[in-house]
Amino acid sequence: MKKFTASLITSLIPSRKLRKKLKERLISGKLRIEPGNVVELAVRSSNNIGIHGRGNRLVVKTKEIPLRLDVSIVGNGNEIVIEEGFRAESLCRIIVGTDSNPCDNAKIHIGKNTHVNDVYFLTMEDDSFIEVGEDCLFSWGVYVWATDSHAIFETSEDLPCEANTENVRNCGKFVKIGNHVWLGMDVKVGKNTEIGDGCVVGWSSVVTGAFPEKNCVIAGVPAKIIKQNRSWHYRSANMFLRQKDPS
Repeated sequence: MKKFTASLITSLIPSRKLRKKLKERLISGKLRIEPGNVVELAVRSSNNIGIHGRGNRLVVKTKEIPLRLDVSIVGNGNEIVIEEGFRAESLCRIIVGTDSNPCDNAKIHIGKNTHVNDVYFLTMEDDSFIEVGEDCLFSWGVYVWATDSHAIFETSEDLPCEANTENVRNCGKFVKIGNHVWLGMDVKVGKNTEIGDGCVVGWSSVVTGAFPEKNCVIAGVPAKIIKQNRSWHYRSANMFLRQKDPS
């Protein structure tokens, strides 16, 4: 695994041209990394990485190709870890904090052998986390957000019509997705949500809340459990019908 610190690239090499060449040798893509942050990459690929702040860490262990990542971290002490076997067939966007809303001490962990297509992970809350288990499959247009981006606050005749630490009602803390979970096309997973192992989430569903039960089909707006004792396989139903032993 290639390991380097941002300070090596941005501070120790005086020539702008040499810095550019080093970046190209490490990874084909764009790197915008401030000093004091660490990036570990196991493979060259087409990635865009921007890290602003200090004490942040990005670890990409997978060697699978294609790997199309667009990563942005704004804040301090954040960590993104992508395990071995991860594959991004289309662009995978991972956002931790923004220029207008920096985020500290957040974590995103994506488990082994998870495959995604055009997926967007986002958190903007301090100390929040997104955890994706092993062997998951995310279809196109999937959003996994551990935040609402904007504050919703309680107000009344006795309360001022302004947000403060006491009346904000939509703080995001986590999204937890178990092992072997399939999210269908255009699924949206909101803050403070749990999806159990082996579950399937139907097209265009909006999932919020706790679904810790294993092997369920979850669907709807808002999503609910519509089937229990179900599992899924990467192969299509037709492949199972055409042969007795698909293994």
